[in-house]
Order: sequence, then structure tokens, then C-alpha cells
Amino acid sequence: MKQLLLTLIPSILLIFELQCQVSFESGYIINESGERIECLIRNEDWRNNPVEFSYKITSSDEVKTGSIRTVKEFGVNGFSKYVRDSVEIDRSSDKPDQLSPERNPIFKKEQLFLKTLVEGKASLFYYFDGDLVRFFYKVNGSKINQLVYKPYLIKYESSLSAPITGNVVLGSGSFTPTTKLMAYNNHFRQQLFMDLVCENISKKDMANIKYNVSNLSRLFTKYNKCSNQSYVDYKSAGKQNFFQLTLRAAQNINSLEVDDSGSVLSLDFGKKSSFQFGIETEFIFPFNKNKWSLIIEPTYQNFNAEKSIQTQNVSGGILIGKANYRSIELPIGFRHYFNLNKQSRLFTNISLYFNYPINSKVEYFRGNGSKLSELEINRANRNLALGFGYKYKNRLGLELRYNLKRDVFRDYFALSSNYESLNLILGLSLF
Repeated sequence: MKQLLLTLIPSILLIFELQCQVSFESGYIINESGERIECLIRNEDWRNNPVEFSYKITSSDEVKTGSIRTVKEFGVNGFSKYVRDSVEIDRSSDKPDQLSPERNPIFKKEQLFLKTLVEGKASLFYYFDGDLVRFFYKVNGSKINQLVYKPYLIKYESSLSAPITGNVVLGSGSFTPTTKLMAYNNHFRQQLFMDLVCENISKKDMANIKYNVSNLSRLFTKYNKCSNQSYVDYKSAGKQNFFQLTLRAAQNINSLEVDDSGSVLSLDFGKKSSFQFGIETEFIFPFNKNKWSLIIEPTYQNFNAEKSIQTQNVSGGILIGKANYRSIELPIGFRHYFNLNKQSRLFTNISLYFNYPINSKVEYFRGNGSKLSELEINRANRNLALGFGYKYKNRLGLELRYNLKRDVFRDYFALSSNYESLNLILGLSLF
């Protein structure tokens, strides 16, 4: 059964991934001549700003490639918009171990596709490349400029007892007479203070604003409202909940096999059915059309079984085993979705299970009822699990999950075990 699952699931996922890759959404491009062409665009919800994209004029047409060399602007209707422009960009690293001692930005002119976050009298744009985050803006039809934010290194020379003042942070673990410190060029606040002048925007708003999507988008939206100008908030387009809490109940088929090198306690308890329940917390990553997520699912499970065999290794010739294995399981893993349509999605996940036994043990008895041995299961252990499922309207879900081998007796000398389970899980998302 497990070999079938391990072979079948990847094959099914590959088929659906290929199917999902050819889905396109309505959008447009503006070519070099300024002509707007309605088309279908493969919406990849790009994490990094793209330099090219796939599109086709009609659903039956061949797939074409639009690039930064041939397209001035493109967008997916109701979702995103990218504009091409030649801008001055500072690519100085923001990583603490790669900071420059230069306070001022080092600009270089580049042609980029900028993602539009807010469009109006004042427009905000976003650029992401690897770990580089930059914001750009324009007001009243001006050219697009970068909002300047730059961490940099300075040297601070003083006695050990001298206080440190100013907007600096220690760049090393301990303070020495000559220490490298991190400081910040927050010129973007002055830029915004000079250009976004409105009675509803205070100096405090500018002084406390942070260099991130939510803070800057909120400010640009506030300015456009204050100016009584129409605007478009692309940040909210296609917005969804990036956190889900789901009640989960499962019917399990569990098996436990104990292997004793001395042969006395070797026993296969076979397959038993049990019930488990848990709560899944899912954090959905806000890129690639929300196809990736982190899942954490505290779960309670219980396995009870009794098995008797005839053997010459114990007096009376009968060995009776009773297993009572209860645990709190904490699977932590990653999930990937495959969109079928607006209401239905397939998914697969891989999880690392952390298992914490609760008053668990396996007891052995002779045929006359006298106890032969007792093995406590009291050490936490780990195993991998693979899952494949279906979700409807982001609310109802069904998953088939296979837990790979778990050795509950890994700390016992000359003893090993193989605990496996196959789970059919029904989920109901609360939000």
C-alpha cells in the first residue's frame, strides 16, 4: 500500500502541475508603439519582479513571451500591474555583514518592471529581487524616483564607559574603543514630507513611517483620499486571508510491529483503526498566487491493540501483547496548492512529525495471565509524513496522509519497532 502511495501521489501531482501551468487570466499589454492589447496572461504572482512573462491573444492562440525590451506595461485584470521605466536604483546590500560605510545611496540607472501598489495623484511602486527591497514613487506626473532608505556602517571611537547616542545600533557582539555601528539613512521620510503635503497628514505620520509595503501603501492611500483624487489600491487586489485555522478529524489505520533480536518479544500487532483530532494552523505565503504555505497541526492520536501468538519462547507456549500508545503529535511542514478553478484546489504537503507519548506502553503476558515484561514508550521521536488532498472554497478539505516509519523503541537495546499510519482527514476551516 505504501509503495503504491509513494508512486501514485507524485505522478498525480505532476499531471496536475502541468495542467495548472497552462492556465491564463485576462489582462493586457502595452507594446512599444503604445498600443494596448487585450490578452491572456499567465499569472505567476511573481515574488521577484519579472523581466519577462507569458501571454497569448486568445485561449486557442500560441503562447508568446513578453519582455522588458518589448513591453511598456502589462497587467492581470483585478490583480496586478507592472510598468516599465528607466530609474535610478541603489542596490547596496541591507545585510548586516555586507553593509557599506557609505551613507549616501549609490545610484545606477536600470530599466525595470516596477509593480504598482497604489496608483493616483501620488503613485507607489515596488521592486523585489532576491533579498533586495526598494520602493519608488511619483507625484503629479513627475518622473519615478526611489524612496531612499539605506543602512550603513560607521566607526565609533570612545572609551568603554562612554555612552552611545544617536540612531545607531551595535554591529558586533561587544563594544570596543573602535566599534563598527549600524546607522540608517532615512531620507525617504524627508522625500515624503516634502511631496505628500496634505492637511490630514501630520509630521508624526512622516516621522514614524517604516520602509515597508503596509506603511507606505497606507500613507499613499491616505494622501490620495486627502487630495480628493481617484486612485487604485493594487495592494488590496486579489487580497486573501494569509492565516487559516482548521478543525481536523481523521480516521486512521495504524500498525505496530516490534522486533526483538532475542525473539522473545517480537510481535506484529497488525492493523487497527482509530480516531484522531487536531487543529491546523496554516500561514499562507503572499506570493506565487498563494500556492505555498507553512502548516502546524497539534494532534492527539491513540493506538490500542492486543495480539496473542503461539511460541516456544515463553512458558505455556502463548505470548499475549497489549499495546497502548497515546501521544500528542506536532507536525510542522510545507504545503503546495494546485489551482483547478476558483473554487477547487488540490494540494500536497510534507511534514516532520514531533511525537510526545502520554502514559504509553506495551505489555507482555503469558497464557496464564502472568506478566512477562513491560516496555514504556516515554521518549519523544520523529518521522516524516506525506499528504495529498483536495480543498473546496478554502473551507472544506479532505486529505490522505501517510506517516512513514516511526521507531517508538529506539532507546531500547536490541529492540526496534515500526509504527506506521494512514490517515483520512476531514477539515473545516473556521477562517
